Amino acid sequence: MKKIALALSAALLCQMAMAKGIQTGAAYARPTVEGQSAGGVFVNLKNTDKKDNVLVGASVQPSIAGSTELHTHINENGVMKMREVKDGIPLPAGKTQKLEPGGYHVMLMDLKQPLTVGKTFPLTLKFKDGSSKQVTVRVRKMQDTMKHDHGHDHGGHDHNHGGHDHGGHDHH
Repeated sequence: MKKIALALSAALLCQMAMAKGIQTGAAYARPTVEGQSAGGVFVNLKNTDKKDNVLVGASVQPSIAGSTELHTHINENGVMKMREVKDGIPLPAGKTQKLEPGGYHVMLMDLKQPLTVGKTFPLTLKFKDGSSKQVTVRVRKMQDTMKHDHGHDHGGHDHNHGGHDHGGHDHH
C-alpha cells in the first residue's frame, strides 16, 4: 500500500512541476467542416509565477492534425491578417494572456478529420522555461464559445478564420 501511495505522490508532484506557474481556463476549438484543413484552439493562460514566461509551441496527436503553429491577427492597412508568431506568445508574470478569436491562438494545421461538436482531444502547451502542460480541448458551437469566453454575446459577429489572409499558409 505504501508503494502505491508513494507512486501516486510522485506522479502528482511530476504533474505539478510540469505546470508550475501556469493556470489554464477551459480550452476550446470551434467545429470545422469536411475539407477544412485548419482550425483554431483558444484558452486563457494565467502566469501565476513571479517571472515572465512565453508560450513557444503546442502539439497534438498526429490523428488530430499534422502540425500546430502559434498565430495572431494583425491589422495591416485596415485588413485583418493572420500571422504566425515565431517568437512565441508572451505570458507576463501575474497576468492572464487570452488566446481568443481575433487575437493569439493555437492553429491546428493539416487537420486529419473535422472537429465536431462535443469532441475532445489533448493539446500539450510548451513554454520557454522548458515546462509543458496538457489541456483537454473541447469542440464547442460558436454561440457557446462567445458567451462562455467573454460573458456576453457578440450579436452574431463572425469571428471565423474564413476570409482572412493567412499569411501565405494554404488552409484549403
